Amino acid sequence: MKNRWVYIAFAVLVLILVSFGNSKAQDGCTTTWVPNPNPPPPGSYDIVCTGGGSGEQPDPGNVPCTPGSTYTVHYYTHVEGGLCNHTWAIHDCDTGGVLAGGTEFNVACPAGSDPPEFPCLEFGGGPTGVYCDSKWQVSASVGFPEAYLDVRPYPASLVHWPTAARCGGQNSASGSGSLDYIPYGGGSEDTPIVGDWRNIVLRLTFSPAGPMYFNMPYANPGEMILDPGNNASTPTYFTWEVPSHPALGGWPLAGDIPGLAELPDNVLPDNIPMFVGSAKSPYKLFWQLTWEQYTSYEDDACEEGSGPLGYDCETEDGDDGHRVCISGGEEDDHDCITSAGGYGVWQQVTYYEWRPGGRGGEILPSDVANLPGYLAADLDGDGVADAYWNSNVTLRRMNDNDDVYDPEWEASWNWWGTVYWAVREGQGQIGWP
Repeated sequence: MKNRWVYIAFAVLVLILVSFGNSKAQDGCTTTWVPNPNPPPPGSYDIVCTGGGSGEQPDPGNVPCTPGSTYTVHYYTHVEGGLCNHTWAIHDCDTGGVLAGGTEFNVACPAGSDPPEFPCLEFGGGPTGVYCDSKWQVSASVGFPEAYLDVRPYPASLVHWPTAARCGGQNSASGSGSLDYIPYGGGSEDTPIVGDWRNIVLRLTFSPAGPMYFNMPYANPGEMILDPGNNASTPTYFTWEVPSHPALGGWPLAGDIPGLAELPDNVLPDNIPMFVGSAKSPYKLFWQLTWEQYTSYEDDACEEGSGPLGYDCETEDGDDGHRVCISGGEEDDHDCITSAGGYGVWQQVTYYEWRPGGRGGEILPSDVANLPGYLAADLDGDGVADAYWNSNVTLRRMNDNDDVYDPEWEASWNWWGTVYWAVREGQGQIGWP
């Protein structure tokens, strides 16, 4: 009776989705009738939902069906990017009842479908990270991960001297929050009811989305795009046009900058002005929700021991068993022959279990209300932010071989995206101005 199990499983899934939709704000769904150019069957409904909503069940009376025929309903729910989970069901035109169905995971979403859902009832952020209070009663936060700007000579260079900078790496970062139980079905942890959730986890992840953008005034070039690399990558070279002289304006002095003021005067005098630049990297933000859901399904009963067909199933305890044949069915539609010699069907029982579930996607900055401008990264220049600026940049000093792990040279600083650099006059040059 495989079709019966498919029907029950699909019916339970639809029931859960409808129950969830009533418990939370209904996600946006669009319904489209797609006619079949060579009927029968006449066609199918494509129901595309941005999140967990079930959409509206088509009224069989309004379906353009021929009596005795069928139609198919396709439910697509966004997972991430252009991927959807796809649940389908074949309906009887006369009754609307489900004849068969199934589910596919991570398939391509239909063309023109709605964008991914926004998971947060409240979203906030700043230069150090973001948080999300989700519509599933669980919250999470994540800090911006560390990226590396490798530099030499540092903290001071010379006018017209070859100076090097490299993006030495971009990390990812994740943060999560959890909730023990949500009684969507109306049960409790001790007495669950179909539809209840448990072990709910919301995870936020920042992942690199492009090169590092490095800007320094009076450098040539002053704006640099540094591809992600590592300690062995070749740096980008640039030069300085002028020294960081007081006559150029109100640049901060080394002695006023935490981390530089502690250096000895023979390395960096306290009274030398420092040019001020910036470095930042674009990052994408992704979310993932996982849970376990209490479900029920019908399957063949299995009793311990051997039956007329020997051992043909496994009991809930893992022992060998046999299915039970009870009266039912017809000559052309039966599962088995009973001990009395009549037509029979396999006895069905209801099983209950916790099944894992999951969904996720990208949190687009364009979907965030009142996102601070310094976080909005418009990478393609179309006026719409498509990533988040990460200013958690650590400067690491390289030796002459571009190695940041040489103990004689090793040093690092982090001013959250600000880059200070002193430039001295080269030997034989006249003073400034």
